[in-house]
Amino acid sequence: MPEQHETQQQHLQQQKRQDRGGPGGFDDIGANAGAVIVSHGTYLESLPVVGMTVGAIRARTQDRLDIHPEATALVDGNPVDDSTQLHAGQMLMFIRPSGEKGALTQASLFGTRAAADATITIHGNTASASLPEGQSVSLPVGELVVRLGAGLGDAVLPDGVKCLIPTPAGCIAIHQRPPSLHRFRWIAEESKAEFGPGVSYREVRLALPYTVVFGVFERTRNGVPVLGNRNECFFSNQPLDVDGLDTELCYPALLNCSRFPEEGQHPLSWICTQYLEDTPRGSKQSFEQSLRIGMRALLHHLLETGFNRSSENHELNSWFSETISAGVDPRIESVESWEQASTVDPLFALEVPWLRTGKTVREVADRIIAFGGRAKAVTTARDIARVIVNAQPKKRSA
Repeated sequence: MPEQHETQQQHLQQQKRQDRGGPGGFDDIGANAGAVIVSHGTYLESLPVVGMTVGAIRARTQDRLDIHPEATALVDGNPVDDSTQLHAGQMLMFIRPSGEKGALTQASLFGTRAAADATITIHGNTASASLPEGQSVSLPVGELVVRLGAGLGDAVLPDGVKCLIPTPAGCIAIHQRPPSLHRFRWIAEESKAEFGPGVSYREVRLALPYTVVFGVFERTRNGVPVLGNRNECFFSNQPLDVDGLDTELCYPALLNCSRFPEEGQHPLSWICTQYLEDTPRGSKQSFEQSLRIGMRALLHHLLETGFNRSSENHELNSWFSETISAGVDPRIESVESWEQASTVDPLFALEVPWLRTGKTVREVADRIIAFGGRAKAVTTARDIARVIVNAQPKKRSA
């Protein structure tokens, strides 16, 4: 499949030319120094695997990146064997040439005629499509609304934003950051203050698993969504591509990601954004601009500003302290042991049994919608009717 290979190679070359300041594509996120770009099929990640062999990388990522056992390895476009060591800035691609473009089978069930003649029926919380061939397919109304975009319109999403979940007030942008070594400004042991202007910080370098951030956007009067203050952060040991919105999330072992005394209507893992820089709200700002500006500010605030013990003093605790207390892994007994383990094995974080939330991406999003003080989420036929009625022009009183 030379055409596919050429397309992937061009994509990788473009990625290589881009600023390496963050796998999410935001140029103000801290540099992931010493990384190798690893690609297979639709997967493309910047990973801290410098010095490892192709065989070792294949073994560590074959399940996560769905690498076929017979896949050929290419480094910077050249075939290599499993004993080849990787250097910083190189590109490792796994490909499995097979088949050809085009098809000889009969037309798809969802061809032009089927699409034109299908009958759509909504009953309760299920939308069904009856096709001319006599078959029927169905989908939950909530998922149908997400797939249709729920009025968000055509939008080019910032790199790293895996999906947008529409809400009655705006949308939730779900951003995934691949496993990486990251430099943090972490509160120093000798710091006299636990939070605020008097905190002393030091630099630590920690290996992270997948980091999943929920950016909650609320619409303004002119219809452009802006970032709100109910944003959340989680860990995951697998990419969202595997189970999608049904991926179960874990609590992040990070300071300033707060646990509240009672779950109730509070966020599960709130990102403390008291000092988040204000995001512009110009009337001429497009949806894409607002989304990019908001996510850039949120990720910068989460990853690049100092980590202190504000959550321990203002909320119940931080999820870093909760993780340490739970003793999930001897390598996460302290930030010092975490840093040491990160030096030994930059991918060890994918093996840590982080504290489980017991909730999926979809369920966390539903919580945000339900407890956001907004209208009920669209999940049933009655909900759709409500949206239609509310969209009608309002009559002015005499």
